[in-house]
Amino acid sequence: MSGFAQAIRQGTFSHKNKNQLVEGSVTTALSHVAQTFRSNDQKDPRLDRDGKTCYYLQEQYRGYRNQDGKVKKQKALPLAVLRKMLKLSCTINQQNQTWLLIGAIYFAMRSCEYLRTAGTEDSKRTKILRLRNFRFKKNGRVLAHDSQGLIHADLVMITFEFQKNNVRNRTVHMFKTGDPVLCLVVAWATTVQRILRTVPDFSGDTKISSYYENGTVRDTDSNIIRARLRAIVALIGEEVLGFTKDDVGLHSIRSGGAMAMFLSSVSEIIIQRVGLWESTEFLEYIREQVEGFTVGVSIKMNENENFCHLSSLDDSTYESNLISGKNTNQTCNGGGEPLCIPYTIRYDKSIFQEL
Repeated sequence: MSGFAQAIRQGTFSHKNKNQLVEGSVTTALSHVAQTFRSNDQKDPRLDRDGKTCYYLQEQYRGYRNQDGKVKKQKALPLAVLRKMLKLSCTINQQNQTWLLIGAIYFAMRSCEYLRTAGTEDSKRTKILRLRNFRFKKNGRVLAHDSQGLIHADLVMITFEFQKNNVRNRTVHMFKTGDPVLCLVVAWATTVQRILRTVPDFSGDTKISSYYENGTVRDTDSNIIRARLRAIVALIGEEVLGFTKDDVGLHSIRSGGAMAMFLSSVSEIIIQRVGLWESTEFLEYIREQVEGFTVGVSIKMNENENFCHLSSLDDSTYESNLISGKNTNQTCNGGGEPLCIPYTIRYDKSIFQEL
């Protein structure tokens, strides 16, 4: 595994020529390998006899981290940026691009699921979503894509046929928000019906990224979307957002979706389900820089202003108080606040036993 990790580090299996992959990419790749071993009832090759990551890999990972230095991660994108982006869209194409992003962020999608990215699609495990992957429901009934009331559906269901983490045919559904702009049902219904109106010879296999221009069916390009995102961020400004245009990219959509759910107190299991994470790796997308991350924490800390360490009680003093019958509920600073729990206990080096 150590040799395989080094080969990944050097970009041996990368489609594009890269000088070196960072430590996070190496550990993720090895995690996928380990998952394949476990799914075939084999031991995790990364672990030693004690069930921990073997020493050589630990040292190898640490060496990679030291060489990588500080890894710059893309910031989570607030939903308000997409609202501003749609408002400032000057052309039909720009509006269509923004609807794609609005739909994607509510499912914390990878960019390669709704955009054309570098490399051919055949070379990737994750495939661009097709029209057949989208279903809309109203009052429990499935609506046809050409239905006039598609934009008023209650929910949208998306089936992800292929994923880079080997997830297959996983369906995720989300309900409408009621917002005329920031609503996944509105976004995907608008996108689907736009394809039906403008793309000739469409079918269930037509990509959700498709658009028709100058007599040719094209795919929305990730480079164009990235440039537009950064332009909007620059326009809004660092003073408002807390980051610059150089801090965002297409991964900001996926992390923005995870962040929006987390800050709204959505449970971790649901966030995993929506973003199709197989573990709590989505926590990597939760940015400590966001001010809302610690809202209320300091107030909650004040709720337990007084406490004591029971191990600090003096054995001899405590025993004498028990024999003499004195009150053992000590107080701090001579006040009335209890220093320890309100019933008699005996401290015996390693255990507490109620009397």
